[in-house]
Amino acid sequence: MTASWIVTYKFSQQQIIGINYHYAKLLDGSFDEDNIRLLLIHLREFLWNPSNKSAKGLVNAKLLRELGDSVAHTVRTEGEIRDRIVELVRRYARTSDARNSERSTFVLYDLEDIVAVFREVLTDTGVLYSDQRIGEAFRRQSEDIKLCLISMLHGQIFQVHYEGLSDDFYFLNAETKESIFIRTELDLGHAGTIRELRLNALIPCDGGGTWAQCVLRHELSDPAKIDTAAYDRTASVEGYCEPVKALRRDGRLVISPIRTGVPAIEVYKILRAVSYDTRSISKRITVTPAGE
Repeated sequence: MTASWIVTYKFSQQQIIGINYHYAKLLDGSFDEDNIRLLLIHLREFLWNPSNKSAKGLVNAKLLRELGDSVAHTVRTEGEIRDRIVELVRRYARTSDARNSERSTFVLYDLEDIVAVFREVLTDTGVLYSDQRIGEAFRRQSEDIKLCLISMLHGQIFQVHYEGLSDDFYFLNAETKESIFIRTELDLGHAGTIRELRLNALIPCDGGGTWAQCVLRHELSDPAKIDTAAYDRTASVEGYCEPVKALRRDGRLVISPIRTGVPAIEVYKILRAVSYDTRSISKRITVTPAGE
């Protein structure tokens, strides 16, 4: 007699236990960014497994796998999101479109679609001890899941290279002459006014400056979802000195700054010294050699 619950997908015992542990956190509303991150990593392995071909056919399953890849490997040299970034870099490096006030503003990906496929793939694994409440759980926790997704993708680096790149940009550092690097940044500038949270990719523009391309956007139900201290982070050339994370405080999920335990200026020195240089310079900008 064949058991009705037998599925064709393949998992390690570690994956099964991990998926159910982090899903249980989502189910009871006690999850934070780390639980969503690790759940995505487990699902990423599931979607990469050649034995699980039918799950890959789900709409947006490739994008979900891409997000898992992004949290597993934060410097991206391939993938769907990187390909979109490369396309924008090439466009804005050669035209003034990004500086035109009549340009159209758009978001690269829809968070609703990502949360929907997240639920579908999780259900499709067939390894949940009980999936009877999954629809209700995702409806109830939808906003907090979105906050975790946006927060965990802050600080991603996309390595960009294409034929003709050296014709578009100056390379002050000879070691990086074949690539430029694009960073994502969590934009809180609109969170306290129009209650909009954005994940931007800072795209260098023809003639100088950057275009903050929105990758993901979410309309906050409550500005209290952002810790007020997060607005006071210290900016640096390579990002913010104080990172943020979606953490539970008194049972509520709040995007909060992470204290490093050292002065911001010391963090800034390390960021300047060893982080990826994301300050791409357009060929239409006059560069003054050092010492002049």
